[in-house]
Amino acid sequence: MNRLELKNIQKSYGNHIALQGVNFIFEPGIYGLIGPNGAGKSTLLKMIATIHGPDQGYIFFNDKDIFFTGSAYRQKIGYMPQHQEISLRLSVRSFLNYMAALKGFSGKVIDQQVHRVIDEFRLSTVATKRMSDLSGGFRQRALLAQAFLDQPDILILDEPTVGLDPSERKNLRALIGEQAAGAIVIIATHMMSDLQRLAENILFIKQGSLIHHATQVQLIEETKVYTANTTPEEIAKIDPDMIVLDSLISSSDVQIRFLSHKTNSSWKPVQANLDDAYIEWIEHVSR
Repeated sequence: MNRLELKNIQKSYGNHIALQGVNFIFEPGIYGLIGPNGAGKSTLLKMIATIHGPDQGYIFFNDKDIFFTGSAYRQKIGYMPQHQEISLRLSVRSFLNYMAALKGFSGKVIDQQVHRVIDEFRLSTVATKRMSDLSGGFRQRALLAQAFLDQPDILILDEPTVGLDPSERKNLRALIGEQAAGAIVIIATHMMSDLQRLAENILFIKQGSLIHHATQVQLIEETKVYTANTTPEEIAKIDPDMIVLDSLISSSDVQIRFLSHKTNSSWKPVQANLDDAYIEWIEHVSR
C-alpha cells in the first residue's frame, strides 16, 4: 500500500511562518485539506508536488525522500494548482501533449495518455479548441485531466471546482470520484459541499499548523449543534463562547441554530454538517 508521510514540516517566507510542525501519514483515499485563506494549504500542496522544499522536516513516499528521488517521484503524482500558468492559445490537445511531455513521457506513450484522458474526461468535443475559448467548466476539466495523466498514485488538487456553477461542480466531483480509485487524493478547497460528497478524511490547518484531523463521521459526531427558540443573548448567558450558525425568523418566533460546548434542557441537539465542523475547529475551539 502506498504511503506518503510528512515529518515535522516547517516553512517560512521571510518573517512569515507558513507551516510549522506538520506531521501526517496519507494512505490511499480522498482527503480534504481545509482552513482559512493564508493558513498554509497551498504551500503544503506545493511541497508535496516538490515545487517548494521545506526549511526543516521531510516528506517520504514509500519510505523514500521525495526530494532525493526527484523525477521518479514526480512521475507518480498529478498536480492541479489553484492558479495554472498556461498559454491560453494552446488547444486542449496541445496543452495535454505539453503536460505529458513535462512528465517525461514521449512518442506513443504521450498519444496514448492524451487520448485516454480526452476520452475519460469527456473533452473530445473541445479537443481542438483553444483553452481561452473554453467555458469555465471545460477549462477546469482540462486542467483536471492533465493531473490524471498516467493514472498517478498521488493526486494533489488545489481548489479544483473554484468558479464553477453547481452543475459543473457536480460533474467535476463525479470525474474525481470515478478516476481516483486506489490513489492518495488531497483536495484543498473552501467548498464544503464538494468534500462532503468526496472526502472520507478531513484535515484542518490554521496559521500553518495542522490542528485536527478526523473522518467525516467522527467530525459530525463530535461537533455539537443545537437549536433553541430564544435569543442569542439568552444562550450566551449559559455559554458565552457559543457561536450562532443560522437563525430562522417567523412572524411569531425566532429559532437559533448554534454551536456550544455546553448543554441545556431547553436546547434541542441536531445533526452537524461539515460547514459546522469547519466553524467549530477554525473559530470555536480557538476561543
